[in-house]
Amino acid sequence: MREPVWCVFPAPDITTYKFFLDKGVIGVGITDFGDIRKLYPDRESLKQEWMRRYPDMKPKSIDPLSSIVYRFANEVHIGDWVLYPSTKIDRKVHVGRVTGDYRYNPKQSLHYVYLRTVQWDRSKSLPRESFSKEALRGISVNLALFQVRSLVFLAELEAKITQR
Repeated sequence: MREPVWCVFPAPDITTYKFFLDKGVIGVGITDFGDIRKLYPDRESLKQEWMRRYPDMKPKSIDPLSSIVYRFANEVHIGDWVLYPSTKIDRKVHVGRVTGDYRYNPKQSLHYVYLRTVQWDRSKSLPRESFSKEALRGISVNLALFQVRSLVFLAELEAKITQR
């Protein structure tokens, strides 16, 4: 796969599930720091603001959280692949392509204020059981957003979506 593949792990509830798949979006709702692109020109400035707002948090905890929000706003691009492994609702790995730029929506009714539109391809929603255990370890990361780097997972995914 030439384009990056991102994986999102939002809250595992039916409301989020329907919001993502029915509305054609992905989102990050860790916290609301305003419009990331307008307010924080780089990761370090966002990290510094996080430390200012949450002085009791350890830097070890702030690093991954600030990175997730920053990457969602600045490193996910239109045309990238996105996966939503629904672990609680239907146990499928939903596959889509990012179709919209990052947007900040503080009035969003759910807590996902950072959004991107996605075109989900329901014919490419794959049962988790169709992947090997080794491949699934490649998307078993405890982060709300990450870039999939597991060559085993990526190879299995590409084989499956080109067959459909």
